Amino acid sequence: MRPFRFTAIITNYNYGRFVRSAIDSVLSQTHRVDEIIIVDDGSWDCSHAILDQAQIDLRDRIVVLHQKNAGQAAAINAAFSRSTGEIIGMLDADDLWHSNKVAEVMSIFGSNAQIGMIQHPLQRVNEQGYSLSTETSKPLPSGDLFPILVQTGGANLFEPTSGLVLRREVLQTIIPIPEQDWRLCADGAMAYAAAVLSNIYSLNKVIGDYRIHGHNGYVARRLPREDLYRDLEMTVRYINEWAEKSGRAGRVDLMDQLFYRRDRFYEEGGGLRAFREITEIILRWPLYNWSEKLYFLSRFVPKAASKMVMHRVKGIS
Repeated sequence: MRPFRFTAIITNYNYGRFVRSAIDSVLSQTHRVDEIIIVDDGSWDCSHAILDQAQIDLRDRIVVLHQKNAGQAAAINAAFSRSTGEIIGMLDADDLWHSNKVAEVMSIFGSNAQIGMIQHPLQRVNEQGYSLSTETSKPLPSGDLFPILVQTGGANLFEPTSGLVLRREVLQTIIPIPEQDWRLCADGAMAYAAAVLSNIYSLNKVIGDYRIHGHNGYVARRLPREDLYRDLEMTVRYINEWAEKSGRAGRVDLMDQLFYRRDRFYEEGGGLRAFREITEIILRWPLYNWSEKLYFLSRFVPKAASKMVMHRVKGIS
């Protein structure tokens, strides 16, 4: 059997000062990357000059596509339409892959045909590429994650874009990603759908860098809380649409989402029934061990009690 072809998709928006380093991190892989497709999403910084020069320097290795600014989902859709690899690795233009990344994930895909997506943690680094923390991220679950999504109301179980690698047959089912809904955070659209469609392998090894520089697309958005809630509601609808199309039993209910329920309770108040429901969610939360559950309870109970008193007093007055 011939080896799988590997495609790297790099999406760029005003990351001209970083994008060449991202490209070089793909070129330096110990396992060959068969094609590199870069989509510039209407940048107005130095990106065009950097990418034009890269196209000249690396004409036999990369494809550069330019589009009017339309968001991350549109960029991924455009890149995928030009791709040919059986394995597709995603990379934001401000991030980096470690040189062993492709070798690691190709070995896993080659040994298990049931895996539709691999994710791995990313080391947080500063603008210059120096590590910001020595802490390791908590291992995420592997296997069929859809039941966990149902139990947790669609909790985020996934790494950012640059930590995701998908099998083509899964991604081509997901594409096209709805471009208006997922202008940002299109990694979520891929990951949630992949978790409905296939098994996920969470590799507990840092093989990439996530650069923190003050202009990261998601961080810079700073949405009001109500807009964040609408994003959560949209995500739940999206997961359930895939569950319906795929014939999966069970549906995601945002009322089972611990952090959504907690924050709503703090803001709007609630009675003893809501308090008990949130306490029960904490106790059955599958992503926490018992020590973490008790710690969460120790933080929630006194603050929730205070909020109930506060809202009651406001109601009386």
